[in-house]
Amino acid sequence: MRKLVILTIVLIIGLLIIYGVYKWGTSGSTDNQPKVASISQAEIPPAKPQPTPQQIQTQTSIIDDDGAPGLPLNYSKAVIGDIPSLPMSKNAKTGILVDLNTREVLWAKKPKVPVLIASMTKMMSILLILEDLKSNPKIGLDTMVQVTKEASHIGGSRVWLDPKEQFTIRELLKSMIVHSANDSTYLLAQYFGGGDADVFVERMNERSKELGLSATFTNTQGLPEKKASDENRASAEDMVFLAEKLLKSPIVLEDNKLKSIVFRPDSGKALNLLNTNRLIRNDFPGINGMKTGFTARAGFCITATCNRDGRVLVAVVTGFANGKERDKFVGQLLSWGYKPTKAQKTGSSTKGVPSVTSATTKKINP
Repeated sequence: MRKLVILTIVLIIGLLIIYGVYKWGTSGSTDNQPKVASISQAEIPPAKPQPTPQQIQTQTSIIDDDGAPGLPLNYSKAVIGDIPSLPMSKNAKTGILVDLNTREVLWAKKPKVPVLIASMTKMMSILLILEDLKSNPKIGLDTMVQVTKEASHIGGSRVWLDPKEQFTIRELLKSMIVHSANDSTYLLAQYFGGGDADVFVERMNERSKELGLSATFTNTQGLPEKKASDENRASAEDMVFLAEKLLKSPIVLEDNKLKSIVFRPDSGKALNLLNTNRLIRNDFPGINGMKTGFTARAGFCITATCNRDGRVLVAVVTGFANGKERDKFVGQLLSWGYKPTKAQKTGSSTKGVPSVTSATTKKINP
């Protein structure tokens, strides 16, 4: 009996040992382990797409501006009217020269009178496009825009857009800034106007009011209307405020310095486009923008920006009879501004050119 008990105990111990060995041997089997899905199988929400470098640029470097109206300009030491030492000043219909560092007006000729501005209109169009790009991260400079039939019919300075084509916003914007392309301007106005360029024009006028400008617009590119009374208008002072904002855009500064660009570089319809600003093409010292304009009614106009050793001047003139005279005068005007005369420094009158105090600023535009 005792031997039977001992044998039973031995058998039990043996079975336990055999079971233990079995469990140990099968513990590494994946068949007996909880199944863990691989990363590709796991049911996890898709990762939020990271912004591309282009989208980051859209949000941070498109334009570094708070959107507020520009600070008032100081006319207290401005030379008013024609400048005796610059005879061609008499040929300007309106004009202004401003030191943006100090906000002092160095010269002014009917600076607050709204006049026809031709393609300088595009400065407001460009500003709105940049502000939209900055505020909407879903749209970037690399966003493709399909050419519309309406845009392909826009004349004047253009890049001959075809409805079969599409371009990035960056390509179209560059053609606007460098070559003043009217068709590119209209197409982008349609795109940012939700398909309707007229909606974009309404926004241009709203933005003008928000910025405290006198500028009014009937189209996006500055082409002439049937009636002169219906054409885009702005004062020389308005253009200074717009230029000041656009100077805060790395995109504008980068494109404005280009003497020429190639549009459609990888196609059989490539176009070599010259910068319409001859001061840029002729390497005028410090010049970095901004926009030219011409129609038969408006004459030759320009908003020119210049930076020499950190001192930024903005010159605006309208109504010149030809582009060569306009450019020569603006070059002389900028040089005059960087080398102020005694009259400019003291605010005293030159012969026949009265000095104006801040109290009489509102009277300088009869």
